[in-house]
Amino acid sequence: MRGSSSSTRGFTLIELLVSAALGVLVMVLVGGMLVSTLNAQSSVRAAAQSSNTGQLVAKALTRDVRGARDLTTAIPFAGTCLLRLTVVDNALTAPVSVHFVAWYFGNGEIRTRRSNIAIADPVSPAAVTTAWTLLATGVQRSGSTPVFTASGSQVGLTFTVAGSTGAPVLIQTTDTSRQPMPTAGPGSSTSCS
Repeated sequence: MRGSSSSTRGFTLIELLVSAALGVLVMVLVGGMLVSTLNAQSSVRAAAQSSNTGQLVAKALTRDVRGARDLTTAIPFAGTCLLRLTVVDNALTAPVSVHFVAWYFGNGEIRTRRSNIAIADPVSPAAVTTAWTLLATGVQRSGSTPVFTASGSQVGLTFTVAGSTGAPVLIQTTDTSRQPMPTAGPGSSTSCS
């Protein structure tokens, strides 16, 4: 009994080619889905990081504005904006205990500085990068709206934060001081338009 049975015969060349082609097709489809998922994950991560950065800036500014008794804005250099705050530490002491905080927007960054003495305009953009604390990068104005606006006891904050990928995230908030504002402010305010 030397007959060959169909159960012991091998695969034909055509069967091997068809199965290899189907295997490659499945791998291409699975690989495409994997790449798409990784790209989506990267985009979501960048948007979340941009949102977290914007929220950090907004939260820190809110804390400073709520304790401020004087708010002014200025334009130290073209395309920049400076927000100065006189923040009350202790209203129960005589004289009232205060410190000074300045917020700077320029060159795609938001920076801040704190001091026990009034903070003057920076002498150059390079002076800001060396002496001020960096809070956010990738920051841009939202249209024609200034990043900082000050009116009475309110400060507006409007900007977009761009991540490495994906659409920029808009951060927009308005904060109001809880301190009484002086009737005649010590400094003049220039709109950062």
